[in-house]
Amino acid sequence: VHGEALSYAGPDLRADREVVSSAVRRNGQALEYASEALRGDAALALEAVRSDWSALTFVLEPLLGDRDFAHAAVAVNGQSLRYMSEALRDDEEIVLEAVRSDWRALRFASPDLRADRRFMERAIRTDPLSLTFATEGLRNDSELVGLVGTSAGAAALTSRPGGPLGGGFLASTRRPPAGFGRRPP
Repeated sequence: VHGEALSYAGPDLRADREVVSSAVRRNGQALEYASEALRGDAALALEAVRSDWSALTFVLEPLLGDRDFAHAAVAVNGQSLRYMSEALRDDEEIVLEAVRSDWRALRFASPDLRADRRFMERAIRTDPLSLTFATEGLRNDSELVGLVGTSAGAAALTSRPGGPLGGGFLASTRRPPAGFGRRPP
């Protein structure tokens, strides 16, 4: 079944697990048209997420608070963290799994986690760009910034105009090599 075809299907087909599974594998957004019972089915919801992580908008609320489901969904796409319950967005392991998948997921973590130095150290070790979503105080912590080091993440953080480290600790330590800019005789 083509994903969009499910929107025209009757209630019996929308409640048929095989039909819905086929539809969401092609188009995760087809989960919108599945029966309520199937929108609360973890395995089917994960099939939809593998096709299109934003299909989480159609998953029933209880599933978005389920730790096992959240762990699997953020492993598929870290951005899935956006749809998880507030409690799960404050769960260190769930958030770190999301960061492993996509560092930008950290923007959806709880403010408490983004202000927690120990947690942010773990996140930065997972992906240096995580520093982007730390609180301002932590972005000014020279030890945390030092964790970024000379990685590719450091270049991205310091070169971005108006970025979290623009003009900050790393930016002020960059010096041109000796002789840079001189014309040969």
